[in-house]
Amino acid sequence: MLLRPVLLLLLFVTAAFARADVVNPLPYDLVYVRAPYFGADYNAALPNDGNSVWPDTVRPLTPDPGATLMLLRSNGQRELLFPLEQHRALLDTPAGKPVSVGAVADPNVSFDGRRVVFAWYHDLSPEVRNGQRGGLSRAGADLYEIDVATRALRRLTRQEFTPNTGNGADFSAGNNHPQIGVFNTGPTYAPRGRIVFTSSRNNLLPPKQASAGQRVLQLFAMDGDGANVEQIGHLNLGMALHPQVLRDGRILFSSWEMQGLRDVRAFALWIIDADGRNWNSLSGYADHPFVHHFATQMPDGDIVVTRYYNLNNNGFGSLLRYPLDPPGVDFLSDDPDPDSGITPHERRDPLQPGNLRRDITPFTTHLDYAAPCPGFERDPAGSAFAPYPCTPAQRRGKFTHPQATPPVPGRGGAAAELLAVYTPGGANHRSFGAGNPGLPWYHGEIVLLPDGETVPIPAACANGPGAGCTAGLPPQIVRVLAEDGYNLQWPRPLVPFAQLYGIAAPAGPAPLSDAQIQAENLVPGEPFGLLGSSSLIWRDTRPARSRVFADRDPFNPFSWDFSYSWVVQGTDAGLYADDDIYALRVLLQEPLSDLSYPNNSPQHLTHGRERLRLLGEVPVRGPLSGKPGTPLTALPDGRVVADTSFLVRVPADASVMFQTIDRRGMALNTAQTWHQVRPGEARYDCGGCHSHSKESVDFSTTAAAQPGYQRRDLALVTPLLARDAGGTDTLETRAARSVSLEYFRDIAPILDTRCAACHGATNPAGPGPGLRLASSAPTVQGWPAAYHALALDGTDPVSGAVFTRLLGDQAVQATRYVRSLQARQSLLLWALWNERLDGRSNATRNDDIDFAGHPPIAGLTNAERFTVARWVDTGAGIELRGRNDPTDTPSQQNLWGYDDDDLRPTLVLRPTPDAAETAGYIDAIDVAAFDIESGLRSTAGEWTLSADRAIGSVPAGANLAAGLVLPDNGAIRRVTLPARVAAPTMFTLRVRDSAGNLAEIRRRYRFERVFADGFESMP
Repeated sequence: MLLRPVLLLLLFVTAAFARADVVNPLPYDLVYVRAPYFGADYNAALPNDGNSVWPDTVRPLTPDPGATLMLLRSNGQRELLFPLEQHRALLDTPAGKPVSVGAVADPNVSFDGRRVVFAWYHDLSPEVRNGQRGGLSRAGADLYEIDVATRALRRLTRQEFTPNTGNGADFSAGNNHPQIGVFNTGPTYAPRGRIVFTSSRNNLLPPKQASAGQRVLQLFAMDGDGANVEQIGHLNLGMALHPQVLRDGRILFSSWEMQGLRDVRAFALWIIDADGRNWNSLSGYADHPFVHHFATQMPDGDIVVTRYYNLNNNGFGSLLRYPLDPPGVDFLSDDPDPDSGITPHERRDPLQPGNLRRDITPFTTHLDYAAPCPGFERDPAGSAFAPYPCTPAQRRGKFTHPQATPPVPGRGGAAAELLAVYTPGGANHRSFGAGNPGLPWYHGEIVLLPDGETVPIPAACANGPGAGCTAGLPPQIVRVLAEDGYNLQWPRPLVPFAQLYGIAAPAGPAPLSDAQIQAENLVPGEPFGLLGSSSLIWRDTRPARSRVFADRDPFNPFSWDFSYSWVVQGTDAGLYADDDIYALRVLLQEPLSDLSYPNNSPQHLTHGRERLRLLGEVPVRGPLSGKPGTPLTALPDGRVVADTSFLVRVPADASVMFQTIDRRGMALNTAQTWHQVRPGEARYDCGGCHSHSKESVDFSTTAAAQPGYQRRDLALVTPLLARDAGGTDTLETRAARSVSLEYFRDIAPILDTRCAACHGATNPAGPGPGLRLASSAPTVQGWPAAYHALALDGTDPVSGAVFTRLLGDQAVQATRYVRSLQARQSLLLWALWNERLDGRSNATRNDDIDFAGHPPIAGLTNAERFTVARWVDTGAGIELRGRNDPTDTPSQQNLWGYDDDDLRPTLVLRPTPDAAETAGYIDAIDVAAFDIESGLRSTAGEWTLSADRAIGSVPAGANLAAGLVLPDNGAIRRVTLPARVAAPTMFTLRVRDSAGNLAEIRRRYRFERVFADGFESMP
């Protein structure tokens, strides 16, 4: 990748594409980012053909070098805030390079309006970028805070690298180190003096990638000076982007929602408390294939978010507005008419016609087209293709980076206006070369939309092109700042929070008290939480309707670009009735450490590319459900149905998900997002199963909320459904904390014992060429023949049909014999049970695989059937470590890691900083730890608790827990300190699991007294 010759290009731009600066200052100061601009025209001689790089969901971490933090004064004066030469000592930008090789991004203003926190990319020079990682910089990015009045700078992060250290990982140079820096980005001020931000410090890869430059970015929180860093987003196994604080203290962020077979382009808007509790979805969940990104909150509570198509639009699109918490349900139907243009689970706005959210910029488009020509606002596709009805410069342009701002006299009449970044022209680089309708290239300027309300299509253009339908911005929109030679980004009013929202700072929810935790029958300080729901019958799991596919669940869809089951909305595995719902399966999702270097190859393969472990299967009805009698639930639609509520104890700070399963242990539906609980948190307010468009069922009215309910523990043991030889349902409880299913260990022995007699290495039974299931069969393309046939063969060996693939190896119909993550719809399970199991008959549809029966399988047990079903439902995993075949491809030779324990222990350290501050001293530290898979290294001396200063006779850095055993079951170990601590002290807790993964808490206790005059004293 070439470094852009910024200064020379700016001179060229000024000469060839000059336009006068526009300066219409606001009645208050404004901070913004000034980024390079490389000209309006296509130029094949320049990097990216002269196009600039803006953050979006596909490449959020590769900005153009040279972006600076600027201040627009209310008198129109512009000043450089950062970087200044006086700041260089705090930067990692090499001394021999100009600071213009770095870049500023993601600014936000403090609640008092005096400081700005932002991300700084240290060095974006071409020699520092890793081309195998999408051009990511080896220098990474860090967070800084600047005092606007004094220009004093404080560094908050320092490239802290905290990868999982287990499974033989070696992060020294030339080994597993990813050869890129750590990216600490997206800071936002949060309640109680905290800052929430995103970071790649855990060195994780997303399960699926749309580009090599995408890393797992997870939510973290820290004190205002960078101390007491805590991960709050354990469910962020894809990517969390650009968190923003809301008026009530919750944190808004974009989440990469590509679990299972979901489309890799799915980014939705979410909210979460600043301590990681109470996460929930907002918008964009099923707005396929568009993303909801870059959002702000208006003073009336409404959210404004950018809706755009990834990759080809530099994060530009249209702006949506909707209420954060409308009365009644938050979402419209999960099953809208596909011709209505309404997406499943679209946000409700009860004050608007049809309850529809507002597109406040209807004159442009969110589609993957160039912005419309004048008169084509209602039909963007009509001006997207040659011959073009207007010049590129006449197109309407698009928007990004919305930001609520205080009212401007003479503009709107409401309590706030809306700032945004606008670019004229097509704002789409899907096409290339001369005549590209996306030209001129993006040239961002700051504009103001009065009141943040809808700016309508100009009246003269409402019925198409014609007299008076002119190009340009609608006159209601005010151009605040445009600079020749620069792209302007991230406008932020430099005002106190109170000036916009009427309160000095958001309070946020109070931390959990010990009394609240004890009320849930949990032990304060232990690393566990509760998950539950009021009903599995009250659900929104059906697939969405599609204009393209008549079948909601097409057998072999020809494309991934249209709404249908598993990819967009709904995961029903075939057809089933409420009575088929029998139990809940809770699954743990392993993160994926990036150990791909030094071979730069993948590490494991499953359907969905996730490593799922079973935490347990819990019956929700019948005698095994733990519910006295036969309880019923009254649903909001008037039906009275079997009670299918549940409540389970699970490990905290781990990503989990659910499957509703039938009596045969096969998934009926699967959650399409990740979940988590923090230590002591109880989440049972879902009101149903993914039932966002329905009125909730009150959990307190269900059997799982009653005193007689037997709550299952899924932390210390793993209960699993079973069936005896007589067909009676039973429950097997394994002492293991999780169970995984793997081909060689769990499936191949069943195939060899029960199936190989007929499906052997030679003359195998079956239609067409037959099906080889014996381990002795010759490998196919380097794979075990049975695994290739069951999990990988994308061509039906009987009909010759090719199953549609995404990203090379992902498919809804994986092979003739297995439907990805759906045992119930897999021919393999039909054969094992000798029954078609998907709720259909052979006559239901004519384009799938019929089932004509299967001969009885001698000796096959129900336990074996259940095992195969779980293997399919969890992705058909395989571990190839130590099993390479000489014919393997290079990527196969390194395809390992499915069985690895990639989850570090969960730690709890008490007292909290607030509790210690209230007490004024500490004389003991309570420690608890829990590891789901390999178990803790918990004997005396294997875990440590140390301080950065001497405590009594124990010197700084020495182990205060020497001689103490740490309970392996999550129970609390009290460490009595050798002397009372009442002065600022940093404690460090370090615990490893048996796989070698290190978990660490660094806790600073300040013991500061803050008096009314604002001064502090320390005892």
